[in-house]
Amino acid sequence: MKIEKKIWLSLIASVLFAVIFSIWIFRQDTVRNELPFDNTTSLKTTSFKTDGAKTESVILSDEFHTQKAILFQTTHTNAEVWLDGKLIYQYGNEKHTPKFMKSPGSCWHIVDIPANSDTKKLTVKIIPVYQGYYGNPVHLFLGTRGDCILKILSQSLGILILSCGVLFLGFLSLVLYIAVIRKKQEDFSEETSKIFLNLGIFSLLIALWSLNQCGFLQFLVPDGRTLYFIDFFTFYLFPVPFNFLLYDICKSKFQKGALFLSVSYLINMGAAVLLQCMGIVDIFLILPITHLIMLVNAAYTIGLIHYEAKQLGNELARKFRYPMYLIMCFSLSELLIYYIRRFQQTSVFLPLGTLLFILMLIWIQVSQYYEQCIQKQKLIYFQKLANIDMLTEAMNRNAYENMIRYLDEQELELHTTGVVLLDLDNLKEINDNFGHEKGDEALKLCYQCIRQAFPSEQNCFRIGGDEFAYIFHKDEKELIADKIHKLELLLNEKDQDLSYSLSVSSGYAYYQPDTDMDFKDIVRRSDTMLYREKRRKKISHSASSHPMLSSGKQSRAQGITDELITQEKKYQHISPTELCGIIDLLSPSTDDYLYFIDFRTDFYYIAPQSLERFCVPQNAFYNVMETHRDFVYVEDYPLLTAEFRDLLTTNRCIHNMEYRWLDLNGNPVWINCRGYLVRDDYQKPLYMVGCINEIGEKQKADNISGLFGENGLIEYLKTQETPLENGFLLRLGIDNFKSINEKFGWDYGDYILRKTAECISHCISGEQQVYKLSSDEFIIVDVTSDDKQTAVHLYNKIRENINQFIKKNHYTAIFTFVRFLKSHYFL
Repeated sequence: MKIEKKIWLSLIASVLFAVIFSIWIFRQDTVRNELPFDNTTSLKTTSFKTDGAKTESVILSDEFHTQKAILFQTTHTNAEVWLDGKLIYQYGNEKHTPKFMKSPGSCWHIVDIPANSDTKKLTVKIIPVYQGYYGNPVHLFLGTRGDCILKILSQSLGILILSCGVLFLGFLSLVLYIAVIRKKQEDFSEETSKIFLNLGIFSLLIALWSLNQCGFLQFLVPDGRTLYFIDFFTFYLFPVPFNFLLYDICKSKFQKGALFLSVSYLINMGAAVLLQCMGIVDIFLILPITHLIMLVNAAYTIGLIHYEAKQLGNELARKFRYPMYLIMCFSLSELLIYYIRRFQQTSVFLPLGTLLFILMLIWIQVSQYYEQCIQKQKLIYFQKLANIDMLTEAMNRNAYENMIRYLDEQELELHTTGVVLLDLDNLKEINDNFGHEKGDEALKLCYQCIRQAFPSEQNCFRIGGDEFAYIFHKDEKELIADKIHKLELLLNEKDQDLSYSLSVSSGYAYYQPDTDMDFKDIVRRSDTMLYREKRRKKISHSASSHPMLSSGKQSRAQGITDELITQEKKYQHISPTELCGIIDLLSPSTDDYLYFIDFRTDFYYIAPQSLERFCVPQNAFYNVMETHRDFVYVEDYPLLTAEFRDLLTTNRCIHNMEYRWLDLNGNPVWINCRGYLVRDDYQKPLYMVGCINEIGEKQKADNISGLFGENGLIEYLKTQETPLENGFLLRLGIDNFKSINEKFGWDYGDYILRKTAECISHCISGEQQVYKLSSDEFIIVDVTSDDKQTAVHLYNKIRENINQFIKKNHYTAIFTFVRFLKSHYFL
């Protein structure tokens, strides 16, 4: 800015030096060649009236020895030029003129005088068409034809310049109006755009009228009668767009007066033309009526603008009141001068006032537009701040939510939309081990790579601490996998120069009409794919923090689950025929019933020996859920359908449910059905494989907890003398044990059961027995105590022991007990 300021100061100094130096040169004694703009000379004539005509005569001097020209102007009169009694020029007496045309209009006349006309008598006759009206005073000017043209221009130079300025501003207003309409700019209201339109038309009409008055239009339209009607038509019409402009500015009920005045001008013009054509009266003679309307219009305009600005506080009227006052004052001055000059000549007041009026209005509008642009830029800047993440410069969560709302409202857009979710791996470890500055650096580098792989900046969002999202459309659908691969390569390149590992996990999904109701459904499927990739990385690259797993005691069930997650892509292409063959191969070697469900074709296959135990119609059938209605216990069927609906609409992959099937006699049999659901790359379910085992007939001991089961409890009670008069049964159940299995896996659930059994066994006395019932329940039997407080004390002791185990296990899984106490139990 300092350099620019110095340059400006140097420029001003240079201009001042140039002006002073030029003045000094002009004052020196040098030869001056003056070029006069007006080379004509005025002829002194003798005026007299004969036969109702006004005559100007002069004896021509020696200058007319060569060919010359004379110049004079007439207003609504005929003219004849005689040279020594010979008619050499006439105007207004044409034979083919329409009968209703009395006035030939106002125009300049250039008459060529032949050579050798010196000492001859030149007579110019002004013949009135209206009784007693001779128009403007006649002055004869002598010169060449070119001199005469320059005289016309110099005579009306001021009005000509003003008229051209008005004409230019009129075109500028129309250009602004067209620009606003085409671009539909929000910065301008409809009223404001109409102001430009009305202002432009008003300016063009005023400019045409002024150019005609100064005589310039005669160079373009060399016909006085045509100019006569152009003169009056523009005069009648220019108040109409002015009143429209006034109507758009004002808001009160009195604004309708502007429309009434506009209609009155149009009616007045129509009536004037009709009377002229009918030969009743010329337009020129009824001009006072129009002048009267204009006086009323001026008074109405000043009063209305003042009322709107002062009384109603109309902001637009307040801004426009001074330009309105100005144009009214200049218009009234023009009208007054016209009457003072007895209808002979107009002045510069109207074009000058119009020019100033338009300049002021355009300045107001442009300055208002400039202010609005500044405010809009500020708004855009603040909106950008509201929608930009300041750390990475990505679009932030607020912008993401706005995009979601837009897509949910635009159904067609939603149907061609997908989303990529990206999660920066191990950000917490980077922050903990290398500091938060390195964590911020990792986020910035990650977004830079995302921007290179996904070029559309407006569709890249940072939606959480380490989470990014990219919204794509149909044309990118087939390219997403390649872009994610490119992102991984870019991250690997960055990773070479860093002290920490830089990588992302990703998941993506595209709109599917069968499953997606809104954008969040697409996000949910993307999030499922992201979760699975993070799970694969966790299994492949890091050891579990769980003590049992870290000690190398990971069970076969958990290992199989992890293997399925990490190798799921490999299992996607197993055919239904192959799965059915595997079930047939393994079924003879197990008492459980292996099964397979193909969600693509709604096909179910179960081990053939199930037909010998349950009323399954056949071991292979279609229409899976409807057919299950035939052999699932009626009270459990709604639970089964709800379980499958949840399985297919969420990101779950494990199915584990206990319910009842009907045996061959129609009796309910309790079963436990487990399965794993395999999905495709877009998280759409493909098939599920699993096994069904009976849980209605339990073995004597439970292998997981090491305790006797329900059969052992029954046998123990049978050994006691009945009826029992003392003792209690304390039944314990683990809350939400199913969620522990789903979240941490079956093996971890077995681990919880085993540790719970140990905690209970350490708390009971020698007279008390503990048994493992179905699923997550235990029961303690005491046949000797007759004190209820003993059972309560035992429960509190067990709960305390369980809490110590949860704490020692680092609160990996938190669970509580539900108790049921029965005293004086009788078989």
